[in-house]
Amino acid sequence: MDAEYHDQAQFTREFTAFMTMTPSAYASLEHPVLSAFVEARARHRAAQTQHRGTQTG
Repeated sequence: MDAEYHDQAQFTREFTAFMTMTPSAYASLEHPVLSAFVEARARHRAAQTQHRGTQTG
């Protein structure tokens, strides 16, 4: 949440007034761009390996 919000209730009221739906209703909608990004990132991470090597000294 942004620092301008004092609590979750305030955020929810302003979100609902602006978006004309609750945050839960918005979250339940399909978000194709975000979904594609998350899927692509998951595929990339699955193929990625991390090797830190060994440190000496």
